[in-house]
Amino acid sequence: MASHTELRLELGNSLKGLNAALEEFAQHVRREARAVWMWAPGQGGPVERVVLPALERAEALEAAARALLTIKYENDQDAHESRIAPGLLVLSAEGITLADDVNYWKDRLARALKAMNGIEVEAIINEETGERGPRPLREVALEGLHFRRLHYRQATRMITVLRERPEHTRTPDYVSFSWSICKTVRRSSREALIEELSARLAAGTGSPRLLERDLALLRQLPEREPIAISRKAPPTVRVNVRWPPREGGSRPLRATFSAVAPVVMLGERLPEKFRPLPAEVASSAERPVRADAELEDTQLLTTVPAFRYLRQYRKLKITSST
Repeated sequence: MASHTELRLELGNSLKGLNAALEEFAQHVRREARAVWMWAPGQGGPVERVVLPALERAEALEAAARALLTIKYENDQDAHESRIAPGLLVLSAEGITLADDVNYWKDRLARALKAMNGIEVEAIINEETGERGPRPLREVALEGLHFRRLHYRQATRMITVLRERPEHTRTPDYVSFSWSICKTVRRSSREALIEELSARLAAGTGSPRLLERDLALLRQLPEREPIAISRKAPPTVRVNVRWPPREGGSRPLRATFSAVAPVVMLGERLPEKFRPLPAEVASSAERPVRADAELEDTQLLTTVPAFRYLRQYRKLKITSST
């Protein structure tokens, strides 16, 4: 197992390497990008989106470079917020190589941070009094490197390179951006929800009337009945890509990638068949999940997005959870 000194040294080297790679890549994007399209958020709220197709080239390239370089929390950024900046950069083979270099350092940084998980060291816990106590090594090491505000996800999320195959980069002939809304479905139980809502009622968290109503509903259910908690995730951006058929009449290859940050492709210009991100999140963006077919249509509770399983699935869920 590596010593604390070795772990801190690797973290410092990873941050230094990533910063240098990002700076080089951002400068290449500003000077050498062959084409660019960038999305920008609207002013109305977290779901309203506005596409700015008329951005001047320099403005769009600067927005792309800024998105790539932003690996620390900004002053107006919520603690649990990850900034997204969907876009498409058309680059030369040299630019693709620089993007790969950035991804190498992002992966190395992620592994360096993961190696520190669960390790604590004695350090100052109160700046005013000088009191010392246990603190996470990762936190202490980042402070020492002047990266206290490092945003883990923005720093480690990979730049998506539109590749037909891992070892082969070819220019796609179709690129389309779209919104996607998925659900998360988690299995709980009558007893677990009674415990959770009872604790909220005792702590005065939420409406007592609604909590008591939901508790009464839960107590009417059979013991150990499985309950599904179904939540909508925030909208995300996907990019759908198609490459032209190869010689010999093979079918065109299609793929879908995440596009929360600028994606890059090899080429000379934007694809002829290019569809930018729609201005609004349409209801059709909601993607069904397989678990939906197992749930009743009507939400059971008011204070929690809980649903009963259809009768034919209830015993099966109890059996699979034991």
